[in-house]
Amino acid sequence: MELADLKATAQRYDETKADRLAADKLSRNLKTKEDQLHAELCMYCSQQGSGVDLGDVLIEYNTTMKPVAEDWSAIHQYIKDNDAIDLVHRRLTESAVQLRWDDGVTIPGVGDKLVEKIKVIIR
Repeated sequence: MELADLKATAQRYDETKADRLAADKLSRNLKTKEDQLHAELCMYCSQQGSGVDLGDVLIEYNTTMKPVAEDWSAIHQYIKDNDAIDLVHRRLTESAVQLRWDDGVTIPGVGDKLVEKIKVIIR
């Protein structure tokens, strides 16, 4: 790649990243507003005990129970006793692994992969 092409690519990268960050911010703002409106609708429907049919608008309302961890020690023991690893997400906490690696600890079953990062500074 020629230097002029490299410069143009770096500038397009920087512009695209800035556009994405602006879109991310807009998305977060919209999500906040969406969550507020959702809470208002849920509060109304909860008070009514059901959804609402407004003719051309139907608001369906239902509830479900979702699990929440309240005692991790008990959960860990249950997982060990019952070989129930499927109860938790199978992903590593990168910072915890990195701390152990920094201390020279090898964790069985944990590998590594190259992650490339780039930072473009437009002056």
